[in-house]
Amino acid sequence: MLAFFPPRFFHVDELLLSLVLTATLLFLHLRWRTATPRWAGLLLDGAVVVLVIMVVADVSGYQEYLRPDARTLVGVDGRPGAPGDLAILARIHVGFFLAPLNDMLHGRALLVDMSSQYGVGVYYFLAGIFQIAPLGYGALGLLSSVVTGLQFALAYGVLRLAGVARTLAIPAILAAVLGLVMGSFGSYNDYPSTGALRYGIPWLIVAVVLLAARRPDRRRALLGAAIALVACASVWSFETFAYAGATYTAVVAFEAATREHGHRLRMLVTSIGAVLAACAIAHAILAAGTRVFAGAWPDWSTYFAYLNVYGAQSSLLGVAVPWTPGVPMLLAHLASLLCVAGLVARDHEILLARRPALIAIAATNGLGIASYSYWVGISLLNSLLFMGLPVVVVVALWLSLTGDMRARAQPAQARRGRGRTVVRGDARDLRLAGRRGQVASHRAGARHSRHRRRGLAGRRLVAAVAQPAQ
Repeated sequence: MLAFFPPRFFHVDELLLSLVLTATLLFLHLRWRTATPRWAGLLLDGAVVVLVIMVVADVSGYQEYLRPDARTLVGVDGRPGAPGDLAILARIHVGFFLAPLNDMLHGRALLVDMSSQYGVGVYYFLAGIFQIAPLGYGALGLLSSVVTGLQFALAYGVLRLAGVARTLAIPAILAAVLGLVMGSFGSYNDYPSTGALRYGIPWLIVAVVLLAARRPDRRRALLGAAIALVACASVWSFETFAYAGATYTAVVAFEAATREHGHRLRMLVTSIGAVLAACAIAHAILAAGTRVFAGAWPDWSTYFAYLNVYGAQSSLLGVAVPWTPGVPMLLAHLASLLCVAGLVARDHEILLARRPALIAIAATNGLGIASYSYWVGISLLNSLLFMGLPVVVVVALWLSLTGDMRARAQPAQARRGRGRTVVRGDARDLRLAGRRGQVASHRAGARHSRHRRRGLAGRRLVAAVAQPAQ
């Protein structure tokens, strides 16, 4: 994916470092097959999680706002801008969160006294945090980048829970962090709406359904938690609800496709009905809380008016350009879904052996395809970096599955080879046994002939002796 972007969008040294680290660790994955002690593996996983969070977290908002690594910004029209333009844009995007939060902290109610285009529940989540933390550019930027670091760490956890080896999961998450976070201009500190505040709940759904696949004894409770997350997303923001709904729908479709024909429709109806009921309960709780706190019912029309103006009527760039990196990203997800459908229809052995990995692929593909709507609305090249994590995870999962299928194919070929050797050996032994039998039969016949001739000569001699002399 990164190969399709113009060089001005990346730090060359960071990209080269990413390629070197990825190539080194991928080589170790292909060559190093020694087992790691459990305590050492858990220690390594913990170190990776901490490192990812530390790298993604950004405290530059507490310093001079014009970042020291700010570069020339190229606009949609191709004209270069000053580095200060990036700081101005970042302040505007952070302001979309700070202004409603400031109103809420001073007693105004969301969907009654004011609204915002970035959602509803997300502001209540942030307002709860800023009841303790001081509200400001630095605090909001730090919070946004830290929870986004947790999102990248959760993506690494998804890879490990799906059975991806550390020698493949570590280079994948390193490539994602160095390429998608450090390699782009701007920061999740500057654009809070592009990180975990938008995509965090769908990634939680991916992790929960993956745990449900790995823990059949707690499957019902974990699937209930996934439904609760979808309900939470329905009041969080419209975009997050769309991503969460697509993620859960992909999982339900996969589960239904692997059931018997008589149980598929029942499972689909039950799952969808449970999600709709949970969403209705979430909205009822929000409405009742708003009524008690503000003395009025929430008015969603103002929020949808924001969505209409900010989304449908303000596309920054059309996607119908001669070539765009967004196309291969979408095609990668669609091709991945076709491969999953093929495995479900034909290869039941890999379906049973690596079911958690296939569920993770289906869920991540649902998230990736739904995230493509962000690119349709804001068709800037830098937007693809904010929605590129599902592509990296899906590719790593398929590399792991391909390695497993290749490893399973080698013993089968060896067994077939041994079978052909045994058949050939048996045939050779039969031919040798046949020749030996023919030789033995010939020798037995020769001995029988000699004994017969000797017996005939003896009888003639006895008859001659017994004949009286004339």
